[in-house]
Amino acid sequence: MDHESLKKSGLLEQYVLGLTSRKESLLVERTLAEDPKAQADYESLRREMDAYALSNGMGEPLEQREERIAADYEELDQEMFSAMAEKIYSLVVWRYGLMAACFLLLCTSGYLYRLSETNRSEAVVEKAHHAQDNNAHEKALRHLKEMAPNWGEMKTIKATTKDGTVIFHYLNEQGVVLLDLSHTKKLTAHDAYFVFVGNTEEEAKTIVPLGHQLNLHPVFLPKGVDELKIFKWDLDDSVRQVNLQQDLVASLSMPQRADRAN
Repeated sequence: MDHESLKKSGLLEQYVLGLTSRKESLLVERTLAEDPKAQADYESLRREMDAYALSNGMGEPLEQREERIAADYEELDQEMFSAMAEKIYSLVVWRYGLMAACFLLLCTSGYLYRLSETNRSEAVVEKAHHAQDNNAHEKALRHLKEMAPNWGEMKTIKATTKDGTVIFHYLNEQGVVLLDLSHTKKLTAHDAYFVFVGNTEEEAKTIVPLGHQLNLHPVFLPKGVDELKIFKWDLDDSVRQVNLQQDLVASLSMPQRADRAN
């Protein structure tokens, strides 16, 4: 390459600025060595560049500053690449950490949602059971109120016997007699009161041993039956027949209402 070709190609200006490749730099340096005019142009262009740099505040490097060679720049590039690799690695670690945290939050959110739905379902079932229990309780209460006796119409009848006083609390509407034997002679371990309803030859409806003498004993009268008899027997003599004169303690005929008689 001659002087004119180098001047027209613009490689000289690029060489001064350090923008040429290795091959282009060798070509320019060979031309400068062979052509004095090209060398003169290079020196002139270099002086103009230096003057421009000085006029714009770009002075020469400080004397204590070490000059760097290409290897130094390669080391700097290597350090820069290492730092960038570390930053990229840190970003990758943070990315995977954030992905794991998001996955954990997603699983926790699903678990909490499922738990909330389960609790809501259990609450609905519990409310339904509570409503059913309240309804059953109200029905049972109404039934008990309907069956409750009218205590204001209860009649009390006292019968004096050889063993003491027998008290009959009679509820005609329900056909129930509350038998009170607490004022009679205290039973022994071998005695008991036998209560018969209607025919005395029928099986005893109520048996009152020693331990239950002080209690109230409900005796239910069937429709059309108004007679109640109490006998005192020896429990050890299970085969002896009833003696109406000796064993009879008290007898009571209840007044019948027309609705019960029918």
